[in-house]
Amino acid sequence: MNQTLQIPVAYSSALEHPEVDEAKTIQLLQQTLMDIIETTSKHAGHGYRAVHAKSHALLEGTLTVAGNLPPALAQGLFAKPGAYKTFIGFRRSPATFLTTR
Repeated sequence: MNQTLQIPVAYSSALEHPEVDEAKTIQLLQQTLMDIIETTSKHAGHGYRAVHAKSHALLEGTLTVAGNLPPALAQGLFAKPGAYKTFIGFRRSPATFLTTR
């Protein structure tokens, strides 16, 4: 399928397809996460939540969806105007912290 995509790209299930090596990519990601867990445990001397273990800040806000969005943007959550409560967490991996002391 060779088509020119316009920005923004309207959602279509035809645009998503598994990559040929997707299973291998998933396996590599799993191994990477296990490596992070093992490294963190080794440095801390015990089991430790290896990803997003410590929040540095948590922000609460409201996402407001305007009612006059062009059709290309009025998709999914943005299809109807409304207000949504949001939370954003800022974190850092403890593996990074432990290896840079």
